[in-house]
Amino acid sequence: MDSQLFQSLVDCAYHSPRLRTNHNFHLSLDDNPHRFLNVMVKGTYIAPHRHRSPPKSESFLVLDGELAFFTFDDSGQVTGTHVLGRKVVNRYSAGPVAHLSGPDSARSLLRSEAGTVLGQ
Repeated sequence: MDSQLFQSLVDCAYHSPRLRTNHNFHLSLDDNPHRFLNVMVKGTYIAPHRHRSPPKSESFLVLDGELAFFTFDDSGQVTGTHVLGRKVVNRYSAGPVAHLSGPDSARSLLRSEAGTVLGQ
């Protein structure tokens, strides 16, 4: 993985109807866990969701860019907001770059930079 791969995926995301693209490392959809890069650009929407059946946790590692990560309760109310990103201030990350989410946690993402690359 390098900046050239990231940029080619950002370019693909801009031309995708959903304004995002995946670069899979897993061999099939039957693999668990799935490992992939999820690349999002301005205008994409990821609806609040969770993975209960089968139960699956998710990890979100921001490799490039920045995003807002939201968690929700069962009534749809926001219970948490986390800004994740790789912005650097004085040579150090300005905030967390990863979040782990369990199968019972509803979540949504909103990218906040031109192109955001997530490792999942």
